[in-house]
Amino acid sequence: MSSEGGLGSMLKDLGHSLGGLFGGGHLEPEQQTTLEVLFGLLGYLAKLDSLITSHEADFINGLMDQLKLNIREREVASAALELGRTRGIDLTQSYARFRSIHKPGGEQCNQLFDALIRLAAADERLRPKERAFLEQAAVELGFDVDELDRRLALSKVGG
Repeated sequence: MSSEGGLGSMLKDLGHSLGGLFGGGHLEPEQQTTLEVLFGLLGYLAKLDSLITSHEADFINGLMDQLKLNIREREVASAALELGRTRGIDLTQSYARFRSIHKPGGEQCNQLFDALIRLAAADERLRPKERAFLEQAAVELGFDVDELDRRLALSKVGG
């Protein structure tokens, strides 16, 4: 996944699946919660190994572009990213907020889980803390660890 083409293709796929939620004029409460949780968790995960790599930053910035976030949505996403990066979010509460509007195991939970896995895979390494984070994400979003292992194998990142 180190090639720019691979990252671009990955972001395009993710952007298509999540993109319908954003990019409009008005930010509905459900959209705001989705953005806050998505980018809060991405920020938290990216900073787990104490260094946000250029691959991770490129992934996050590319995702914002692919989602076609407007200025207000980018402000919300950036603020959430910073809260996650600085550990200003409660993971359990964040997942609960997301599940309050999106069915566990459903399409939106699948897309969030996919974004987290793709971010973890962006630098082609999976550290033990990232693995533990993804295991918690799997359970919180309605999946099992076997699904995490399957997706990690597809992304060619070992655990």
